[in-house]
Amino acid sequence: MTDRFRQRCEELLNHNGKFFFAFQASSRWFAMRTDWLVASIIGVVGVLAVATKSSLGASVAGLALTYAAQLTSSFQRMTNLITMTENIMTCFERIAYYDTLDEEGHM
Repeated sequence: MTDRFRQRCEELLNHNGKFFFAFQASSRWFAMRTDWLVASIIGVVGVLAVATKSSLGASVAGLALTYAAQLTSSFQRMTNLITMTENIMTCFERIAYYDTLDEEGHM
């Protein structure tokens, strides 16, 4: 009995581990892609600041780079929070589903 229970528990843990690993890998993949997007935006702003150096002062170029960095980090944080909220809402979906199940008899 205990061997069967232990084996079933290991199977369920392995099954859960596969999905948890996929979730973590997709989160890291998304974070890496967002980092590349941030670097691209800052690079474009930097190139534009250098290209228009005759019409823009150094202070405006520095301000543009600062705002680009702040905006993109806010974008990263926002997408991270949206993703976490979506994952947490799965718990509430499960609770709502379990609430609709028929109750079992008392033991």
